[in-house]
Amino acid sequence: MEKVDVAIIGAGVVGLAIAYSLSRQKDRSIAVVERNTTYGQETSSRNSQVIHSGIYYPARMLKTQLCIEGRHKLYDFCQKHRVPHNRLGKIVLTGRTQAEDLEKLRLQGVDNGVNVRFLSELELKSMEPSLQAGAAFLASDSGIIDAMELMQRLYLLCRDQGVIFNFYSELLAIDYSGRDYTLVTNRDRFQAVRVINSAGLSCDAVAALLGLDIDKHRYRLQYVKGEYFSLKTRQKICHMVYPLPDIYGLGIHITPDMSGRLRLGPNAYPVELLDYSVNDKYRMEFFQAAHTYLPGIRPANLSPEFAGIRPRLKEPGPSGLDFLIKEESSEGYPQFINLIGIESPGLTSCLAIAEYVAGLIQ
Repeated sequence: MEKVDVAIIGAGVVGLAIAYSLSRQKDRSIAVVERNTTYGQETSSRNSQVIHSGIYYPARMLKTQLCIEGRHKLYDFCQKHRVPHNRLGKIVLTGRTQAEDLEKLRLQGVDNGVNVRFLSELELKSMEPSLQAGAAFLASDSGIIDAMELMQRLYLLCRDQGVIFNFYSELLAIDYSGRDYTLVTNRDRFQAVRVINSAGLSCDAVAALLGLDIDKHRYRLQYVKGEYFSLKTRQKICHMVYPLPDIYGLGIHITPDMSGRLRLGPNAYPVELLDYSVNDKYRMEFFQAAHTYLPGIRPANLSPEFAGIRPRLKEPGPSGLDFLIKEESSEGYPQFINLIGIESPGLTSCLAIAEYVAGLIQ
């Protein structure tokens, strides 16, 4: 491989979705560069595996628009390609003292065109007898997905269309000649007319390799770690159950997986290193968070499961913690597209992000 039309850095779910979208356009050679042994080994496989409905951010934000569009596309893709998923709905709840904040969130969902409705105490008890809340609403279009099955399907579809995957390939340098880009990895070097930086946890480092000042452009990341505990209880939970969001994320929530097992998490705190261990010292934090709305559980019901790390922007721009997707012609690097800070709802939005990026390519 000496030269390709498009090089994609990163084979997480967003990188795979971009490769899939571009590969459906004829006569375009595509290579994906990934430092891990295979696709989806970082943020894409270490999350709640939730299909979000689009209630958490204002309608003006790019991540809201791509989340809502992406949700529709993802459900359609899952049905067409038999990716395991379940549109089971999300219950967001709180105590009576925060009922006003809950109503604000519900109304934001309404403004965003999301199907949300208030639940009376009787309705909540009918739907989830084990839960306790002062107020609650249902976002019925939220669901869960098997993220690894999704990525496998995207990968196989890309391979069928001739996409080249270079695993075990750490990007070491990028050089722009004025006409095309030379990418140097630990294994080889090749040229690309267009480059898409979808490197997730390393997206700021890739932008820096290009020569961009990542502090000036607010591309520098702050890693945010989230841990998960499995929850074993005789109490049956059929929906996702979320508290109100906090400053770091969506709060410690309960999510059934595709087999019905319950997962509790994540918590959220900034870290400097990529460490995926789960610290059992947080067990009581998880217990206390869940016990407020699921009083029947005990600390012994929780077992450490896994952890993930999110690529959050260290210094958000004027619109807050939005997705940052930018074609860099204004900086002297035409047809180089940076995707920075693509955290939740990146999984939900992946197919919509892919079409957005495709629209930036000449």
